[in-house]
Parts: sequence; C-alpha cells; structure tokens
Amino acid sequence: AVAPIGLEEEGLVSRPAWAERILVVLPVDHELLTKDRIYWQDLRREVFVVQSGGLGPSFGNLIAARLTEQSKSPAIIRQNTSLESVVSIVSAKRFITIATEASHGVSWPDVEFREVFDGNGPTRLDYAFYWRANNANPALKQFFTMIGERYPG
Repeated sequence: AVAPIGLEEEGLVSRPAWAERILVVLPVDHELLTKDRIYWQDLRREVFVVQSGGLGPSFGNLIAARLTEQSKSPAIIRQNTSLESVVSIVSAKRFITIATEASHGVSWPDVEFREVFDGNGPTRLDYAFYWRANNANPALKQFFTMIGERYPG
C-alpha cells in the first residue's frame, strides 16, 4: 500500500516514497489570498472541512498538530464525502480545507490553492510504501529491487 508516513501495525514494514506539498484551499475572495505567504498561524481562526475517509484523517491530524494551542483545538468538520464535494463546500464560502499538490492539477472554479508554510518552508506530507514483512510475493521483491535501483536511499 501507499499511505502517509505514520501507519503502524505489527508485522508491517515500510520504505519512504515521496512527499507532496500541502496546500490550503480558499474561496477566491478570501482575505488570506492578499498575503505573499500563508503560514499555519494565519489559519488559526478558520473552520476546516475534511473528508472522513481517504486522506481526510491524515489532514485532520495535521491541522490539529499545527493549530492546537493551550487546550484550544482547531475547528474541523469531517464529512463522509469525496474531495470534490469538500472543495465544492469551500467554493460556497463557508469553510476552507487542505489538499496535496496532486489535487491542484484539476481546475476548480471559485477556489484558490496556496502553499502553507511553517518555519522550515512549505509544509509537506510524506508518503511511504507499506507491506507485510512475511510477504514472499516475487513481484513485491522485484518491485522494491527496481525502486532501490532508481531511487537509492
């Protein structure tokens, strides 16, 4: 499987894969779009909507980790819906959301995607390959041999 780094289960092993930039999705007339850079602290008073499935739980955890302060948690609404529906909710100017840069390639009306920064630069979501340690499938072994040759480290 390919999933964000942090999946832990007994007997599961992983190998880092790649990272994608995290983008905030805002309505086109949002006041934060006037800023050159958007930092996590700029998002403290916002209400987020995320999917309850897919990457939604990872996004909810990321938002909570970046914006929770002194017993005050960020406002996060979880919706059992698709990313497309979440972005539609943002275009209705009620909430904001975050997405990875892979979502930015689609043309969405009435919303803007902007990078979210922290003290180290753009925020990224790291992914990894996961598999069972006892998986003896020859195709899996060949796959990781190829990955190791092309992307050492």
